[in-house]
Amino acid sequence: MTNTHATLSQQAYNRMLSMFTSGDLPGGTALSENNLAKLLGMSRTPVREAIRQMQQDGIIEFTPRFGATLKKPSADELANMYGVRSALESFAAESAAQSITPRALQQLRHLLLIMQDITDEFAKQSDAFIEGDELDAFLTADYEFHQLIVKATNNSYLQKVLDDTHILVKVFTATCYQYDLPRLEQANAFHWRLYDALRVKDGEAAKQATIEAMNVAKFNALQISNRQTK
Repeated sequence: MTNTHATLSQQAYNRMLSMFTSGDLPGGTALSENNLAKLLGMSRTPVREAIRQMQQDGIIEFTPRFGATLKKPSADELANMYGVRSALESFAAESAAQSITPRALQQLRHLLLIMQDITDEFAKQSDAFIEGDELDAFLTADYEFHQLIVKATNNSYLQKVLDDTHILVKVFTATCYQYDLPRLEQANAFHWRLYDALRVKDGEAAKQATIEAMNVAKFNALQISNRQTK
């Protein structure tokens, strides 16, 4: 594969990943190579290579009769993914408590204030669930918060495994992001609790806060996923 093909293939992969994590395509959606190529404004070759890579990554399934489809995980698979994420992120939080820098703590606090501001603004509205740009901003801050903690471990292997896990969780739960005000407030409470544990270098408290947050996230995702399959 030439460098140009590799670059185009990666571009196709990244753009398709953005589509799949937007929540617009539910699991089980049939994926046409021709339609994707037209939608992306690319030739079929890089799209085909991106589909092949996504199949290897567990994002896309392929069967002879039905072709390529966006994978729809079972309840057990979803629970297992959250179990892996909980184990990895709780280990990261415990490790980061001993190595996190004052600068990283400042960045975490900044992200916490962003999430709190979004929550406070949403509380003034009458909508049942936060959506659109506000939801995107909240989820982005949430993701960056956890990424900072993982980065603070100085463990490149852990970062790589968690990056891969985050991609799968984000794709498979893209239609499960339904945040009402109580859930936003609950998420913020967990984040502040984790931040406080890191600030005083209490690894065990950081670990437990992360485990509890992951258990709640798993419960919410499974509950919404079950409703969507009925």
